[in-house]
Amino acid sequence: MSVTSPENVSIMQWPVDHATTLAVARIGFTPAPIDLDGFRRAGIDCPDSIAASVPKRRAEFFHGRLCARAAIGLLGRDAPQIGIGPMREPLWPAGLVGSITHAADLAAAVVLPLASGYRGVGLDIETVLGDDGAREVGGVVASADETRYLAAFEQALGRNVPLTLLFSAKESFFKAVHGAVGRYFNFDALELERLDVAARRMHFRQCEDLGPDLPPGSRHAVHFQLLDAAHVATVCLWRRGGEIA
Repeated sequence: MSVTSPENVSIMQWPVDHATTLAVARIGFTPAPIDLDGFRRAGIDCPDSIAASVPKRRAEFFHGRLCARAAIGLLGRDAPQIGIGPMREPLWPAGLVGSITHAADLAAAVVLPLASGYRGVGLDIETVLGDDGAREVGGVVASADETRYLAAFEQALGRNVPLTLLFSAKESFFKAVHGAVGRYFNFDALELERLDVAARRMHFRQCEDLGPDLPPGSRHAVHFQLLDAAHVATVCLWRRGGEIA
C-alpha cells in the first residue's frame, strides 16, 4: 500500500475579490484502502469512527487532513491533529478558521487566521453531476424557480454544471456558518438570485432565520471555480459583523 506524501499537495491561488486571495491546498488521490499503519506513517490520527468506516471514507478523511495540515503550514504555524466535532466538522486550532472538502478523487482545504477578520469559511468541491444524479439532487437542492433560472446557463457552463454549482455553493455556505448556527438546516434556507459567470460569483437571499447575525432577508455571495471538466469548487467567506461576500 502506498500513502500519498505531503509533497503531493499542491497550492491553488484563488483570488476571490480585490482584497482577498485564498491559498487552497489540494491533492488528487486514488481512493485505495489506507490502513492504520498508513495513518501512523503520515502522522495523522485516525479516530475510531474513521477506522471503522468504509475504505472510501478513510481515504477521504486521510487526504483531507493532509491538505489541512499543508494549509495550516502556509500560515507559518505548526499543524496539530484536527479533531472531529459533534456535527462531523473539523476542530481547528485556536485562532484559525478553515474548511475541508473532498470529492471522489480530489481533496482540498483552506485555513485563515481569525485575525484577518474572517469568522468562518466554507470550501466545497463537487464532481459534476451526471443526469441521474442531477435528477436525484435537483429536487432536494433547487426550487422550481432556481431550476428554471439555472437552465439558461447550461450552454455557457456545461450540462448539469449550474446545478452542481448551486449544490456546492449551498454546502459552502453551510460550512461557513455552521459554527454559529449550531444546527443543520435545509437547502431552501438560501435562494439563488443571480449567477454571474464573468465574476464567478453566485448571489443568494437567505430565507430562514439562522440566528442574530444571520437574519432572514440577508444577502450572501459565494465564489466559484470550474477546476476542470469534472470538478467545480465554491468558497464562502464570512467576515466579522455578519457580512458574507
